[in-house]
Amino acid sequence: MVLKEKPLKSFVRFFHTYLDPAERLSEVLFGLIMVISITGTVNLILPSEENSVRTLFKAAIGCNTAWGIVDGVLYVLNSVMHRSQRLKIIQKVRQTKNFQEALPLIADRLDSMMSPLVESVDRERLYQAIYKNLSKVPLEKGRLLKEDLLGAVASFFLVFLSTFPVTIPFLVISNPHLALNISNLIGLTLLFIVGYRRGHFAMVRPLRPAFGMVLIGGTLIFITKLLGG
Repeated sequence: MVLKEKPLKSFVRFFHTYLDPAERLSEVLFGLIMVISITGTVNLILPSEENSVRTLFKAAIGCNTAWGIVDGVLYVLNSVMHRSQRLKIIQKVRQTKNFQEALPLIADRLDSMMSPLVESVDRERLYQAIYKNLSKVPLEKGRLLKEDLLGAVASFFLVFLSTFPVTIPFLVISNPHLALNISNLIGLTLLFIVGYRRGHFAMVRPLRPAFGMVLIGGTLIFITKLLGG
């Protein structure tokens, strides 16, 4: 008997399939920062009689919807560009006559990553192995793939969904200033959590990036408050 995967688990697995941990955390961070920025800005520029929780809610949703679409398009463009770059490099290496001619091409691509980890002699041996195996590697297509589009969808939804915890106060509190203050507090808390997770993933002291993200969000809030928001 085959058990069907629960919808929520399947939904989460979708993001894990098409975005790596760093990309997932980055999308959520961008989404949170955009929400804090746009709600503070709307509260700053609108006259008090025109400002309302509904206005702030619509601004937050609209902003992150637009940003999610832009982020998805950028994801597709970056994916196609990186794949095209790899294709051109492989083609150039295959056109060389020997390893010594191919070495500068391979080193230019990999030295920045490998230099801190591997001594120059061992690095050259590694590049020689790569050179031998490149002739067997099937060439990637430089065109748009289904995976690019699904990755873009995943990027959009992470940015879009990150809006909702921060907009909850606008749905349950009628006073726009109180709702905005609570929204900012939720946003800062989430920035701390995501920053902590990002630091843990990067294998650095997680409190440093966590407080760094809070500092960014807090600075945005402080600026809008200072200007009268």
